[in-house]
Amino acid sequence: MQLNSVRSSKWITSNKRSAVRGTGDVFELVFTQAIPQQVTADYALENLTWTCNFSVTGSQFRSCRARGLLVSTPGKVVIADNVFESSGSAILISGDANGWFESGAVKDVMITRNTFKSPCMTSMYQFCEAVISVFPIIPQKNVATLFHRNITVTDNRFELYDYPVLYALSVDGVEFSNNRLVRSYDFEPFHHRQSGLTFEYCKRVTVRGNTVEGEVLGNTVKLVHTPGKEYKTDKNSFFKIIK
Repeated sequence: MQLNSVRSSKWITSNKRSAVRGTGDVFELVFTQAIPQQVTADYALENLTWTCNFSVTGSQFRSCRARGLLVSTPGKVVIADNVFESSGSAILISGDANGWFESGAVKDVMITRNTFKSPCMTSMYQFCEAVISVFPIIPQKNVATLFHRNITVTDNRFELYDYPVLYALSVDGVEFSNNRLVRSYDFEPFHHRQSGLTFEYCKRVTVRGNTVEGEVLGNTVKLVHTPGKEYKTDKNSFFKIIK
């Protein structure tokens, strides 16, 4: 059995011998090997060998105040050829062991050939940092130990009336490439984020090959505790780093 520590984002491999149901929601796990010393009473663990792959294609997401999709599985994720008109974030990639205690980190997410229409991000209900919001709920943030891995957003169409397109927190390996950004005037911009792309505590960031139609507002990139050397882009990129 492979275990993921949701608190530290580190993976622990151990051989499970038995699991015994206790009273209420308590289980007793017995291992054939000693548990690593860094695993303490305040850690949350998930069984990575019992998590699923996820694929959604050819679907429509409408009239959802919170978000279109909530994704949080370490399996292979493919989100392709869909139409999003959800009023919150179109896609939220979360991760939490501090509130709902429901999920760990993603490892392989492909978001491609989708259309994100202007109703996306007309609500600020919850975790609505951008059209695509990568927002794990983690108590300690640093670039030495990152939570999510390998998220690719490529070949999509975004119809944007406001600034934020992608917000990514604590990701090792995030790509935003070959997307078409189209200015929409369906709604008035109101979001507190004034950058199209924000990368906070991230490594291995790639932004390339994106094109625009009309006066798209979010033409800047904000790097928050993300080293400049970790950011790769085109020579004449539409997105300019905020100094």
